[in-house]
Amino acid sequence: EPRDTQEEKTFTVSTEDLLLALGLPVACHGLESSKHLNGKIGDLRSYDKGTDSFEIHFEDKHIKPFSAKRGNIHILLDLPNKE
Repeated sequence: EPRDTQEEKTFTVSTEDLLLALGLPVACHGLESSKHLNGKIGDLRSYDKGTDSFEIHFEDKHIKPFSAKRGNIHILLDLPNKE
């Protein structure tokens, strides 16, 4: 059956309310000191309980892994097409 975009709904849930799993596809957002990483796509590789941050490895292998707080992570459920 074809997709009916008129009936689709968007839900927003804070990452604070979710259990984030390693390997989850994400994008950084709202970073002030590393603005160049905002919008960059990667996946969660490890979690540091002491700092409550996740290490992200990016699709662009030229970008070094980066640790981000939950509030600076957007979960990607529908990955954009590579151009």
